[in-house]
Order: sequence, then C-alpha cells, then structure tokens
Amino acid sequence: RDLHLSLRRQRQMCIRDRYLNITLKDDEGWKLDVYENGFVEFYELNYDKRVVGRNVTHERVIQMWRMMQEGKRDELKKLLKKKPEPDQA
Repeated sequence: RDLHLSLRRQRQMCIRDRYLNITLKDDEGWKLDVYENGFVEFYELNYDKRVVGRNVTHERVIQMWRMMQEGKRDELKKLLKKKPEPDQA
C-alpha cells in the first residue's frame, strides 16, 4: 500500500511540474487536460482512473476534442493509449 501511495505522489508531482495549457470539457463532465510538451489526461471527476497520453500533437488534440463532442469516449481512450507514429514523436 505504501508503494502505491508513493507512486501516486510521484505521478502527481510530475504533473504539477508541467504547465496546464487548456482543459476541454464535454456536457457529461469528462475533461481533457492538455499540458505542454504533448502530455494529455482524459478523465471524469467521479471516475478515479485517468487515461494519459504523451507526445500528443495539436492535430490529435483537435481530433480528441471532436470525439468528446460526439460522445466517443471509448475511441478517445484507445487513441490515447496508441503509441505515436515514429514521425510524430
């Protein structure tokens, strides 16, 4: 249990070290936090688990925003978990 808490604190500190550029929200309470350097978090406040993406391009953020508006949350989660193309990294 202590290991879990220390990992969680480490993750929180890592996120705090980044600058939040924008938070996108949909009508159902889901949020997409877009940080500098292509770091993205997708979550809902009442749902503890967050999906994190790294090296996310601006084009992909726009694609995710459209998916949020269309209610395609599961597809958005899959997109975040997908590794970036070699030329996008």
